[in-house]
Amino acid sequence: AALAKSVQTKVDNYLQKVGIKAGEMTYTFNSDGTFSAVVKTSLKTFNLNGNYTTKDSGKTITLKYGKTLQYLSMTGTLTGTTKGCAMLFKADSFLTFLKRLGSIMGNTSAASAASGISALASSYDGMKIGFEFSK
Repeated sequence: AALAKSVQTKVDNYLQKVGIKAGEMTYTFNSDGTFSAVVKTSLKTFNLNGNYTTKDSGKTITLKYGKTLQYLSMTGTLTGTTKGCAMLFKADSFLTFLKRLGSIMGNTSAASAASGISALASSYDGMKIGFEFSK
């Protein structure tokens, strides 16, 4: 548990370099299989959208982003947490997401943050990275 908390803190620090801070990113999943995401930064708000599908009784989710993120597709797992749920992806998928998000945000820190997360992930085989959501 202490190791997981340490890794989480490091990942959070990298995400903050890109402009993703706790409480500043929301996802809305609609019953028709579409989703929208809003990322708020100190300079601008970014709206993302796409389609999602679930498998394994809702334990696996695939997000297919629209044109803004160059039709990026990510498959991850959904798990319950004490606050809501977590959506976790393999580190390489999440790094691609982070780099593309950073590029549309015009954030030059994205490459640095992705590099830091990549180095961290290489230390932990099978590491998954993502978001924790609350209602």
